[in-house]
Amino acid sequence: MDKLEINKQDGDLLKIAVLCGDSAQHAYLIEQLSQYFSIVGVVIETDNAQMKKLWGKKRYRLWLYRHYHSIKRKWNGDALARRKFFQESNLSKASTEEIPTLMPECVNAPIVATTLREWQADIIISSGVMFIGKKVRNASAPIINLHTGVLPYYKGNQCIFFAMYNNEFDKIGTTLHLVTDKLDGGDVISIAKPEVLANDNDEALYAKSAKSGISRLIEVLNVLNSQGQIELSKQDDAGKMYSHMDRTPWVDMKYYFKKKFDINKSSLFNSAIRDN
Repeated sequence: MDKLEINKQDGDLLKIAVLCGDSAQHAYLIEQLSQYFSIVGVVIETDNAQMKKLWGKKRYRLWLYRHYHSIKRKWNGDALARRKFFQESNLSKASTEEIPTLMPECVNAPIVATTLREWQADIIISSGVMFIGKKVRNASAPIINLHTGVLPYYKGNQCIFFAMYNNEFDKIGTTLHLVTDKLDGGDVISIAKPEVLANDNDEALYAKSAKSGISRLIEVLNVLNSQGQIELSKQDDAGKMYSHMDRTPWVDMKYYFKKKFDINKSSLFNSAIRDN
């Protein structure tokens, strides 16, 4: 089994840089990390910046589906539910004057790699940003990503939803893995799974998975802080890559009626929970 090792002075707190989005769970992530470690800086790639990047690259279909999901989440109350779950609606509390904060046009902007080198973090945490390019990956320290989905089975986006859609409740959770040149393909550090209740929807399980993943991350970082190394596991080629474009209005409608009329749902759920 491989290991991730870092060099730091004994007795010093782990120095962490964060690459994240601007959603409620990212504010919670920063707030939690700041209680235990030294955050040397935060790079925030906002949702608006990501959408502008997609439009600029002429990825209009993906832009449209992300816009569709954003409107739908506001309309059905999921966006508000997540803010209430994490008790934070933006990064104003987390991004204080004590934490240097950079808000670039995208996570791969040249200034990001330059700034990471200046911050000299022991480890970098990523969550909710677009694919991290080579220059940022190689700029400073190893990067640990919080992927909301169980790798290697569910890669990409909308992983919690599609695990539910496929009745694979045992594959709902958050995976901590190293960032490499392969999307969601780096070595796995740990997988955290939340308690799954029969009445949970995909938004509830996303929020619970994200929170359990952050708790597991702090446990892992405490080991790294005290021992200077953590164990890694190679991924195999199982699983599938999902995109926002895979969750079409037709898929949403099918899932709605599947939940409403599927008489086997309860038995499938109970079986999955027992197997987990």
